[in-house]
Amino acid sequence: AQLISWFCPSTGFINWVHPCRFINCLFINCLFISCFFMSCLALLSGCTPVARMQAICAGCSEFSQASAISPIRIWVRQGLPPATQSIPEPPAQTLHVYIENDGAPFLSTTEIAANPSLRAGFLALHLMQQDPRASLYLSRPCYGFGFNELPTTCHPRYWTNARYSAEVVQTLSHALDEAKNHINKSSVKIVLIGHSGGGSLALLIAQLRDDVAAVITLAGNLDTDAWTKLHGYSPLDESLNPFTQPLLPPQIKRWHFAGANDTNIPPVLMQPSCQKDAHA
Repeated sequence: AQLISWFCPSTGFINWVHPCRFINCLFINCLFISCFFMSCLALLSGCTPVARMQAICAGCSEFSQASAISPIRIWVRQGLPPATQSIPEPPAQTLHVYIENDGAPFLSTTEIAANPSLRAGFLALHLMQQDPRASLYLSRPCYGFGFNELPTTCHPRYWTNARYSAEVVQTLSHALDEAKNHINKSSVKIVLIGHSGGGSLALLIAQLRDDVAAVITLAGNLDTDAWTKLHGYSPLDESLNPFTQPLLPPQIKRWHFAGANDTNIPPVLMQPSCQKDAHA
C-alpha cells in the first residue's frame, strides 16, 4: 500500500493509506475545528437553520423544490474565479453535489428532536465554500428550514428510522434532477459528496442514477446495521443500508475518508465496506 502524506494546517500531517484512503491525523477533526468557529460566527447573525445557512453561504443563490415529504432547499455556488483556483479544471465538466450529515435527530437517548437542524453544524455546506468547482448543496427532507414548526408532512421518522429510506433517496434524486434543470446543467456529470449520514445517502442516490462520475464520503456511514450495533442504537428498520446494496459500477469512482480518532464512525467500521468493494 502506498503511503501519502499531506500537511493539515490546523493539526499536522495527514496520512492516506491506499486503497481505503483512511486518514490518520485528524483530517475530519481539522475540518470540524475550522467549521466550529465558522458556525459560532454564523450563529451571531440568527438562530434559525436558514439564517445560519445564509450566513455560511452568503455568495450562494438558493431556491426550493417541492416534494411529497417537504420542500427541498437547494444552494448553488458557481465556484471560484479561475485565477483563485489552486487546482486545474478537470477535462470533463462536473457538478459537485454536497449532502449534509444527520444533524441532531435526538435531544437525548430517548427524546426525538422537534427539528433535526437546530443543532446541526452544516459541515458539508462549509466544505462547499472551499470548493473551486461549480457546486450544489442539496438539503435533506425536513432539514435546513427556519420554521418554528416544520411542515405537517415532516414526521420524525424522516430523521430517525426512515432517514435513509427509499422514499427519502428517491425524493433527493428527483430534487437533484430538477435542480440540474433549474441551473441549466441537466447533461453534466455529478460528483456526490456526503458527510456522515450524507455519505450513506450519496451511495444510495448513486444507485438510482446514470450521471454519477464519483462518490466521496467523509466519515460516511457505510454500514448502518454495523453502526447501530456498535452504539447500541435501535435498528434503522425503515432505511436502506448501503452495505447491502449492489456494488456501484466500476466506472463510478469512489473514495471513503475516515478520521483516525472518530468514535462515531471509526475507521474499523468502514473496513468491511472497503474490503467488499475492490474499486473503493
